Amino acid sequence: MSVDENDRPESTTPSGRPRPTRNGYVASGFVLAVFSLLAMFLAQPVWFLCFPGIGLSLGGLLQVQKTDEKNGRGLAIAGLVLNLIAVSLVLWFFLGPRAVGVPTAD
Repeated sequence: MSVDENDRPESTTPSGRPRPTRNGYVASGFVLAVFSLLAMFLAQPVWFLCFPGIGLSLGGLLQVQKTDEKNGRGLAIAGLVLNLIAVSLVLWFFLGPRAVGVPTAD
């Protein structure tokens, strides 16, 4: 006996309202943003995670806007902003001394 996907009842909360859907791209982008910022300040070599985090946050934001969802827009914007802050810090840490003319240990 097979169950058709369309025959399944929609997931609801205890109050009977439909459960809000979550966008996986949005959540992944935000998690990568937080993780890359924490790793940067803990001197761990995984700061590069901010680059895919930008793509995931931006893709999630575009999906949220395309489907006109109300849920997830704020998290997508927060993930995008945090990832851009992480990228600017990475560029500042690596290119900052050279741009100002400070001698480095190369």
